[in-house]
Amino acid sequence: MSSNFFDKVYFVTRQIPYGRVTSYGAIARFIGSPQSSRMVGYALNGAASQQNFVPAHRVVNRNGLLTGKKYFGGQNTMKELLENEGAIIKDNKIINFKDIFWYPSIELKHILHMEKLIFATNNNHKLTEVKQILNGIFEVTGLKEAGIDEDIPENEITLEGNARAKAVYVYNKLKTNVFADDTGLEIEALNNEPGVYSARYAGENKNSQDNMNKVLQEMQNISNRKARFRTAICLILNNTEYTFEGIVNGTILKKPVGNAGFGYDPIFQPEGYNISFAQMDAAEKNKISHRGKAIEQLMNFLLKK
Repeated sequence: MSSNFFDKVYFVTRQIPYGRVTSYGAIARFIGSPQSSRMVGYALNGAASQQNFVPAHRVVNRNGLLTGKKYFGGQNTMKELLENEGAIIKDNKIINFKDIFWYPSIELKHILHMEKLIFATNNNHKLTEVKQILNGIFEVTGLKEAGIDEDIPENEITLEGNARAKAVYVYNKLKTNVFADDTGLEIEALNNEPGVYSARYAGENKNSQDNMNKVLQEMQNISNRKARFRTAICLILNNTEYTFEGIVNGTILKKPVGNAGFGYDPIFQPEGYNISFAQMDAAEKNKISHRGKAIEQLMNFLLKK
């Protein structure tokens, strides 16, 4: 079973409110795999290893039995967690099961009926990364799939301005829900350059290697190597604009390291790590990256609409 399946299980489980429970089967049906209840349970057995908390104790079998209790470290841990949230339990079974049952297919139905979102980019690296972060919860398509082949001008002086300009351009042309982003590498010692000019720092040909070389050249003999990646997102949903931001702090390395990722990833080391973005696998990077944080805000907002 793919990691994407597990991610969907964790995503749905995180939506279960305090004091409510659901079943393995209800989650399986919601994510489109009705025969995979056991795999949902298997995924939740390893939920403790996830960086972001997954309330796996709120998922039981279809009869309200605490069948996963042995995976919570102590014989009564799952029972105690549920009782602290108001569940009434006797003989490892939730007595008020029907009263506190949470139906993903009802509570998250807006996700099932939401139309496809257009991500205003022709950058395949960005599109792939965003799709990985969203884990199939929302269907996203790029500009080429939407029939827009031209590059949208990015002439604003801020990341927020560029994101909005791209989103407005697509919305005016297609009259459909769209989001756009702009990302910049901001280096403290360079007065936050390249910033909004990150993609074309070394010229209009937008060559990533040339951009990195220019940054490294300008950072020669500079001891302060503090930097941050910042992503600004503009969403236009039903003709209303919303903005989101994601930031990750780090340092600029003295030479490129790693072959994964794209852009400035080989010379950026995120805070708390001893490897570059380009040395991380996609899943690891997406959990902490600027774009990952901004997309997570976007996703959480859409879930509440």
